[in-house]
Amino acid sequence: MYENKYSIEDSILNWDNLFALIFFGLPILLVLYGMFDWISDLRFLFSLSKRISHEKDLRETGVKATAIVKSILQTGTFVNENPEVDLVLDSSYSGSEINIRTIVTLVMIPRLQPECQIEILVNPENPSEAVLDTN
Repeated sequence: MYENKYSIEDSILNWDNLFALIFFGLPILLVLYGMFDWISDLRFLFSLSKRISHEKDLRETGVKATAIVKSILQTGTFVNENPEVDLVLDSSYSGSEINIRTIVTLVMIPRLQPECQIEILVNPENPSEAVLDTN
């Protein structure tokens, strides 16, 4: 005759194991999720600081020029409640189109509407690199 070797108490999915999984496993998963979220924030901050450093160098060595704003698009990223935007500009320095991704203050946005003329600083060695002249 067939004899049942396992009972409900021997099962992996009994109430004690389920309680242990929820009580110990869930906090561990939340800590791991927080660590990965923190690492992605660090990567974003590192890339942002690298870009700011590059912009600072360009502000010191750049050549002043004017540009016409062709379009402005919000990227969805905010730094201290200031939006990051993608600008497409028509540069008078090189006569070509320049793409700039930068963080702008809210009071600057009306000056960056399409067909507005703005001041930029262009890298003389690479005219496709530019930053907004905020002085």
